[in-house]
Amino acid sequence: LDAGFIAGNGVLLMNMLSAPSRVSVERGDGSVCHFSVKGIVPNTGKVQEVYCE
Repeated sequence: LDAGFIAGNGVLLMNMLSAPSRVSVERGDGSVCHFSVKGIVPNTGKVQEVYCE
């Protein structure tokens, strides 16, 4: 499911009806980055940092 895009400076913007438990991002080199959305607060209007595994 394509649910967002990576904007300038590497900011991932997502607009979803319900929060997934995990997000996967395909990188340009073919590798895939995964991160949990546990602890992410929706609609804060602030950047929230995550780390890809």
